[in-house]
Amino acid sequence: MLRNPDRTNVGLFYLSAALLLGATLLRALVRLQDAPDLAWVLGMLGVWLLLFVIEALAAGRWPIWVLVYLGSQASLTFLLFQRAAGEDFFAALYAILSMQALLRLRPRWGALWIGAFAVLMAIPMITAFGWTQGLAFTTVYTAGNALLASYAWTVRRARLVRAQTGALTDSLAASNAELRIRALEAERTAAQRERQRLARDLHDSVTQMLFSMTLSAQSAELLLPQRPARVRDEIGRVFDLAAQARRELTDLMAALGSATATASTDGSTLIAAIRAYVQDARLDGLAIMLEAEGHGPLSPLESHTIFRFVQEALNNVVKHAAARDVQVRLQLQASPFVEVSDGGRGFDTSQPPSGAAHGLAGMRERAAEIGWVFRLQSTPGGGTRVRLFKPANGVQTP
Repeated sequence: MLRNPDRTNVGLFYLSAALLLGATLLRALVRLQDAPDLAWVLGMLGVWLLLFVIEALAAGRWPIWVLVYLGSQASLTFLLFQRAAGEDFFAALYAILSMQALLRLRPRWGALWIGAFAVLMAIPMITAFGWTQGLAFTTVYTAGNALLASYAWTVRRARLVRAQTGALTDSLAASNAELRIRALEAERTAAQRERQRLARDLHDSVTQMLFSMTLSAQSAELLLPQRPARVRDEIGRVFDLAAQARRELTDLMAALGSATATASTDGSTLIAAIRAYVQDARLDGLAIMLEAEGHGPLSPLESHTIFRFVQEALNNVVKHAAARDVQVRLQLQASPFVEVSDGGRGFDTSQPPSGAAHGLAGMRERAAEIGWVFRLQSTPGGGTRVRLFKPANGVQTP
C-alpha cells in the first residue's frame, strides 16, 4: 500500500524535532542536575515546547505568526545559552528553528534567519569558550543547521512540485474530457455532413432518373392508343433507367461504407466521366458543347463534387430552362473552375423556381464542403449560368 509522501515528510520533520528537543532536555537534566537554575531552564524549555506546538497548529493560518514565532523562539534559546553558561547543547534548538524557517518562508528570508541564529549562537559561545573555540562551535552547529534546513527546503520543493503535478494532471484530465466531447461533436457533424451529401447525391442522380422514368411512362401511355409500336421503346427506356438508378443506389451505399480518400487524382478521369454523362440518353434534345482544358490534380472529393455539380446543372436545364443549347466549360489548370450556361428562359435569382431551389442549395453546400465558391447568374428570358471555382490564394474572384 502506497503512503502519502507529504505525511511521511512531515512525520520525519516532527520526529527530528522531537529527537533534538528530547536530547536537549536530557542533556540539561544531566549537566544541570545540581545547578540552582535547573528549574528555570526546564520552565523555559516548557515554554519553548508550548510555542512549538502552537506554531504547528497555527501554520498557514496567520502568516505574520511565523515571524513572531521565530523571533520569540530565537530569543528564548539565546536566554537559555546565557543562563546556562558554558553549555553548547542548546544549539540543537536552533536546528529546529532553521528547518522551520525554510519550511515556512522564502529561501532568502530563511537564509537570513539562519544567519541571525548563527550570530545569536556565537555571542554566548565566544563568551563561554573564547574566540577560537567559540567560533569553531558556532561554525559546526551552523553547518548542521544549514544541512537540516536544506533537507526541509527539499521537502518543501517536492511538495510544491507534487501540487503542480496534481494541478497539471487535473488540467490534462479536464482537457481530455473536453477533447472527447469535441471528438463526439465532430463525429456527429461528420455524420450529418455525410447524410447531407447522400441527400444531394440522391437528388442529383436517382431523383433525375425517376423523373425521366416518369416522363417515359407518360409518353408510353400517350402513345399506346395511336402508335403502339413506340410503346415498346419507351418501356425499354424505363427499364434502362431503373437499372441505372439501381446502380447509382448501389454506388451510394458503397460510398457510405468507406472513408473519403485524400490522395489526388488525375483530372482526365473526371473529364471522361462528364463526357460520358453528357452523351447519356436522358439528356436527349439538348445540344451540349463540352470544353475541357488541363489535367490538374484534384482530390477525390473535388472530382466527385464537380461531377455532381455538372449533373445537377444539366438536370435543372432539362427540368426548368426549356433550353436547346448548353455549354459546359471545365478548366483544371492554375485557376480551376467549372461552368454550365444555357440560353433558356432564366429566372429571377431572388425567387428561383420551387423545383430548382433544392438543387441550387445543394450546389452551394457542395462548394462550401471543398472550399470552392459558387456563383449564379440568371435573368428572366436571358438564360442561366452557374459557376464553381477554386479561389486563388483564398481570394474569391468573380
